[in-house]
Amino acid sequence: MSRAFWFTKKGAKNVNPNPEVGEEETASFCEGSVLDFGCGFGRMATALCTHRALALGSWYLGVDIVPQRIQAVHKTHTPAHFQVIDSHFDLLGLSQFDTVLARSVLQHVEDDEIEDTLVSLTTAARTAVVVCEHLGREKWGKASFSYNRDFEAYDDILRSLGFDLSKRLEIPNPRYNNEPASLLQWTRHG
Repeated sequence: MSRAFWFTKKGAKNVNPNPEVGEEETASFCEGSVLDFGCGFGRMATALCTHRALALGSWYLGVDIVPQRIQAVHKTHTPAHFQVIDSHFDLLGLSQFDTVLARSVLQHVEDDEIEDTLVSLTTAARTAVVVCEHLGREKWGKASFSYNRDFEAYDDILRSLGFDLSKRLEIPNPRYNNEPASLLQWTRHG
């Protein structure tokens, strides 16, 4: 999908700000400090706080390319924990986080950009990368707004970057006729 889409009125509102299935499970896959890549409206910030029984602190940073989403999240969360980025390359200048989370965001990264994006995510990850997506290019096709990939596409790249799959959970999603979203955690070798 063209990056320009996310800056249109429709693109800025494209993500449903209401709680989604699997947020608690996703939070349980995130350990230590968390960089929430594509944080949108801050749903995972809320889920992580609930899961940990903690207020947002230095252990969390949410980033998104859409300024309207960050402005909206500032109404419910401390602004210091969220920032607008221009691209995944902006992650290279950040401190490392124990976990980098990409929930329902990589499916919107174009095929020719996915490897560079995963390089940026793994550079920012001290220990783990957590991805939650609806997998299966054949099943989901390539819709105009989505680049659904097979598991192997992510696994091959992440393994080449020094990460091995350590956890996998399939979460039925009623929004899509209970087709499962795949919650995946890769951890750094050694």
